[in-house]
Amino acid sequence: IANFEAATSETDRGIWLATGTSNVNVTNNTISNMVLTATASSPIGINITTGVANSNVVVSQNNISGITSSGTVASMGIQVTGAIGGVTISKNTITNIKNTN
Repeated sequence: IANFEAATSETDRGIWLATGTSNVNVTNNTISNMVLTATASSPIGINITTGVANSNVVVSQNNISGITSSGTVASMGIQVTGAIGGVTISKNTITNIKNTN
């Protein structure tokens, strides 16, 4: 998963586990070269926002690199937000995540 369009002001997500997602393994993915030049948002390699108390999500052995933004919001390799539980994150390689603003 790589080389997203860079200029449109949006939150690019390499992988997004959205509301209601459960019983998922996200393993052995390569997410790279997500660069955003717009100023109102930033890219996220893996975004987890299931809203499920016992979601049974495993994020393991992924390679995330080159997540860059010049915007006002932080660039992130892996983000977990909201009322969520049952998430295991292990053995991921995350490098070169930066905000140049």
